[in-house]
Amino acid sequence: MKKLSKTLLSLFFLPIIGLSQPYPGGISTNIELWLKADLDAMNEAVAATDGQSVNTWKDQTSARTNDATDTNFSTPPTYRVNASDNINYNPVVDFDGVNDNLDFRDDYIFSSGTDGHNGMNWFAVVEPDNAASTKSSQFIIDFGLNATEGYGFSYGYNNFNLHTPTGFSGKTNSATHAYNSQPTIARFTINFGSTQTFTLNGAASPSITDNIPSLASLTASNTYEGVTHNIYGGPFTIGRQCKNDNLTNNGGRLLDGSIAEIVGYSQQLSAVQIQKIESYLAVKYGITLDNTGGGTAGDYIDSDGTLLWDASTGSSYHHDVIGIGRDDSSVLLQKQSHSKDDQHRLFSSTLQVTNSSNSASFTDKEFVMIGHNNDLVYATTSSKLERPSGIYSKLEREWKITNTGFTPSWNIAIALATDAITPGVDPADLRILIDDDGDFSSGASVYLSGESGFVINYDEPYVTVTFAANNTVVPANSTKYFTIGSVRMETPLPVLFYNFQPTILDNNQVAVSWSTSWEQKNKFFTVERSHDSKHWQVLYQLDTHLDCSDIPNLEIPSDTVIRKYEFLQDQANGLRFEFYLFQIQKYIY
Repeated sequence: MKKLSKTLLSLFFLPIIGLSQPYPGGISTNIELWLKADLDAMNEAVAATDGQSVNTWKDQTSARTNDATDTNFSTPPTYRVNASDNINYNPVVDFDGVNDNLDFRDDYIFSSGTDGHNGMNWFAVVEPDNAASTKSSQFIIDFGLNATEGYGFSYGYNNFNLHTPTGFSGKTNSATHAYNSQPTIARFTINFGSTQTFTLNGAASPSITDNIPSLASLTASNTYEGVTHNIYGGPFTIGRQCKNDNLTNNGGRLLDGSIAEIVGYSQQLSAVQIQKIESYLAVKYGITLDNTGGGTAGDYIDSDGTLLWDASTGSSYHHDVIGIGRDDSSVLLQKQSHSKDDQHRLFSSTLQVTNSSNSASFTDKEFVMIGHNNDLVYATTSSKLERPSGIYSKLEREWKITNTGFTPSWNIAIALATDAITPGVDPADLRILIDDDGDFSSGASVYLSGESGFVINYDEPYVTVTFAANNTVVPANSTKYFTIGSVRMETPLPVLFYNFQPTILDNNQVAVSWSTSWEQKNKFFTVERSHDSKHWQVLYQLDTHLDCSDIPNLEIPSDTVIRKYEFLQDQANGLRFEFYLFQIQKYIY
């Protein structure tokens, strides 16, 4: 009766996404467990709110008799749904690494080795907190006696490990990683009679591969199961080692971090099935899939197998890949996403603290995905070499946009680098640059705010570009390249000028004067001259304060009339900006 009521409850929530039973990536065969923090993380009998205990975490499949509960423990984990703790605007269940745990009591998860149950695949979205190198066994799931009679895996700040029953031809292994506290998709794969692997963020090559040619099943015969925890084993457990023995070793074999989602299957999955599941998780939690090795590595697909992001096309843009979209078969409705450092955001409607609070709606299988080339988020000398006619400067960073059937309006918000922000950033000076191949020096289209459905807004430090519904510049089922340019030399730059004026004097000299209303992190100004634009001589260098305002007019006399002058500004952090290049010719008869 309990599972029937749970199924009816799930169906109650399904009208917004369709009536068919959803599964991660649409993969349902032999699914054993699906826990996700955005649904049925319960405080007693009601949905938990931010900061409340999670006494019950309900399974979203029909496979389990029990849900994960704190019955065997004195302290449950905590529900987090706030701007600081969310993973890509989605809630998490937070474990303190000391005594927060859940388990399934007498509901054991096995794989028989028969009737298609030929292995296991476990997926978890984890964000570790504890950076201590001594805390090296932070278990995500564990069942039985580690490591002789049971299976499980851990994932911490810089290390991970896995085990299958070593007393029955299984293996145990560990390795390190460099993702630290970044949200990560961890996958533990067990292929009976073949290999067990551990893979991070969908990488083509696993971080760990062990041969297990004689391990044929995971059942009660090789797993030390029990309803409660003892020195030998216990129930299927979330957030700690199952057995009590040696629990305090390795800095405590408990997770100090957050779990957003756990998915488990009692079978081997194909490469495409894995790709569907990890694409679903990556879009939902703003995680960039690993594209090392090329080919299909790093590609995102929906539950139908439709390509949403081709990592090999414009592979240099495979950084901070995020997306919004809907896939009913995965119960995915991601309405806003952002990079982990929050430097760029992608959203429909109005940005909210949580994804669920966003009012946007779109139809099944509509997606927009973006990634960038990892260049600087301000204009540089090199970026000025790749700019369309009429554009004074452009951001060095560029984005690839892939639109798969997406017709509603959507927005990209870009945080300008601190050194590029000035009070003089005027949206009227900014232009939207769209290109077919990423070379903006040739063939790029230029749009101003209000043109072709584009709107540009600036709220320091974010420049937000709105793409209107049914946008014809980046239409459905297209891939384009995008960046921001400026038609005015003051925007966006780290010094705001009132004027800059070179004047020829009667004594065959040139006076150069300028005034600024505001300076940020400025170190000094330099005026250089040249007769051929290749060889430059420093005429004068003027020191200034790091941060000052209302700078008085300054005048620099030069010695003789020459043709070309260059005006440079150096910042305290070592960056240099070229502001003006002008030519003066005085004819003497």
